[in-house]
Amino acid sequence: MSSIGLKPFAVNVKFSVKPDKRDDFLSLIKDIQKKTLATEPAALQFVVGEDVNTPSTFYMHAQFVGEEGFKAHRDTPHSVKWQKFSSDALFKEGGGEPTFDFYFGTHKAEKIPIRSCFCVHVELCVKPELREEFLEVIRNHQKGSINTCISNNEEDGPLCLQYVYGESKDEPNKFIFHEAYTVTDAGGKKGFEAHCATALFEKWQEFMEIDPFTEAPVVNNFKTLQ
Repeated sequence: MSSIGLKPFAVNVKFSVKPDKRDDFLSLIKDIQKKTLATEPAALQFVVGEDVNTPSTFYMHAQFVGEEGFKAHRDTPHSVKWQKFSSDALFKEGGGEPTFDFYFGTHKAEKIPIRSCFCVHVELCVKPELREEFLEVIRNHQKGSINTCISNNEEDGPLCLQYVYGESKDEPNKFIFHEAYTVTDAGGKKGFEAHCATALFEKWQEFMEIDPFTEAPVVNNFKTLQ
């Protein structure tokens, strides 16, 4: 499979695990995470984390070289093992079943290792007539987030590690985001809070004032598994 010209194909997932399945889930998903990145040439990133407020609610973000890379991932032995495990009454009833958002990223494909970070997943449904204005704001927001969200302590490095987004593969004008920030404090939010204090975020808030969405934004915060 040639990777030339292929955009990163990404998926954001959310689900809630039954308490009695939690330990088995954690053991298996960490093993799958490692094997995916170690054995699949098309696997770029595999993030797993738990909601900061709701125990046993988990999020995943994965990226592959093209949609073909994702399809190849689903046929691996470790992915088949996950499919079998997750089909055995793993998820909480009444809203715990997985939800998936598939999208092609606008960013350059790069391999990203497993790391500790505070993450934000966002879903935005944009009014069609405001699509181009939205995209211009977001492109600037993405570029500026990586370049300006820096810790005062140079040893900490950048607080904003990642800011990727793309349009849903299945729903026009629905945009999906994955953001990652350095954990430098117990709560893990320092990097994200620094991001929210930038002039770029003020521009985003100004855009929000024109009522640009057809549905209320969905925002979820989580910390990656240790």
